[in-house]
Amino acid sequence: MRITLRFRKHRFGFSHYTVTDVTGVNSRVKDDLHVCMWDFDNKSLIAIIDELRITQRIFRLPRIFILQTSNGPNYQAFCFTLRPWQQVRSIVGQTFFVDDNFFKLGVLRGFFTLRTGPKFGFKPELVHVLMSLVPDECIPKRLNHWVQYETVDDRGDAQNGREKGN
Repeated sequence: MRITLRFRKHRFGFSHYTVTDVTGVNSRVKDDLHVCMWDFDNKSLIAIIDELRITQRIFRLPRIFILQTSNGPNYQAFCFTLRPWQQVRSIVGQTFFVDDNFFKLGVLRGFFTLRTGPKFGFKPELVHVLMSLVPDECIPKRLNHWVQYETVDDRGDAQNGREKGN
């Protein structure tokens, strides 16, 4: 719900959204090194697998893990490569079907964030792994930039989430 009032040349607004607190992890591992992260909304798993397989081959990436993040066709993916931010940004940006808001927010902040905890009762579930001959370059324990943030209930009319802190 959004209420706006105008008084002369000023507009005042009030918004109300249902939110939930969630946990996530940032792509930054250390200094300027990041892991690759992707967020896909409203795309089929088959389309995402096909696109990530192409990306994996072009950029010689290690295994890519794909998780379903809701009851609908919403997925996220990550791979344990260690690359400079500029290269990770380029890899994610050249991948078709990546959520525009996820990409824009990541570019603005200088890192990507993926939700790892439940959102409105649905916890991300591993649904597929794209195998690779390229070895992983880091382990999950090296992901040390965990965050708590709030996200808007997007099951209705609301926009994407706003991060509360790092």
